[in-house]
Amino acid sequence: MASFTLNGEPFEQVVYSGDRPDIARMFWFLPHARSSAFDCTTRCPATSPSASPLVFSYVRRDTHIPVCPEHLCYYPREDDLPLPDGAQRTRVHGADSESSFRLEGYSAFCKLEQALARCIGRTYRDFSSILDWGCGCGRVARYFHPVQGTRFTGIDIDADNVGWCRSHLAFGEFEAIGTTPPTHLPDAIFDLIIGVSIFTHLREEDQLLWLRELHRLAKPGAILLLTVLGDQGVARGGLTLEEFLDFQKRGISAARHNPDIDRVVADSGYYRNTFHSYRYLREVWGRFFRFRGYVPAYIGNMQDLAILERP
Repeated sequence: MASFTLNGEPFEQVVYSGDRPDIARMFWFLPHARSSAFDCTTRCPATSPSASPLVFSYVRRDTHIPVCPEHLCYYPREDDLPLPDGAQRTRVHGADSESSFRLEGYSAFCKLEQALARCIGRTYRDFSSILDWGCGCGRVARYFHPVQGTRFTGIDIDADNVGWCRSHLAFGEFEAIGTTPPTHLPDAIFDLIIGVSIFTHLREEDQLLWLRELHRLAKPGAILLLTVLGDQGVARGGLTLEEFLDFQKRGISAARHNPDIDRVVADSGYYRNTFHSYRYLREVWGRFFRFRGYVPAYIGNMQDLAILERP
């Protein structure tokens, strides 16, 4: 049996059997999938420092040990920075919810650093120059504010979102870029590059161009943290049988159009829902970078994280 905790303590009330027709469609082969929703209620822990995050965990009921330590979620208690508007959040996040925007952004920020520590033995503060490639309206970037001694740069093809970051996240440098590289940035300038939910939306030909560009921007020995939709994404992606068989054969599928940013790009076919196999990544991405680690279903508890090093 499983349950849920907040900062290691059980919720005071957990109500199950909520109606989730979307889960039923996705997991049609699982009995009772439609009644898989739940609501958890408790008082916010008063003994924890106000600056510490709230940590949500799915645990074994008898021991309170997380069922999957990689699937913890983090919520910032202190986040005084302004929020972008609903339309800007939706283009980045897929929804305009303020709470989930904070939850997903801060969770990604925390989990990327945890993966760095486990696989590389370093934290954000160990890097002199960080690039957030595809920063959007700062969903992850906003939490780099306290990271001292590091030059932070964000770039994105959405000029409106970049303008918001430039106006409200004064600790970083933010620039709009085109959909096709190269960028105006100089060679070998960054020793850490993050790209959350970017390769999840690019056609294969565009991906190859951006892999070359990231290789150009990275210093020798630089670390890259890049997410993809792997097996978990495929299972939840609603691919047709034809699309799935093609994915199995090629190791990549970009057949699905994603309309989220159609308003800010001229090429309506540019933004896709793209899926990768680990085999494809090792064969293709391995031409540009050395694999240092790989964590399935990690960011957003769905996107795989590839931890790479620039030779």
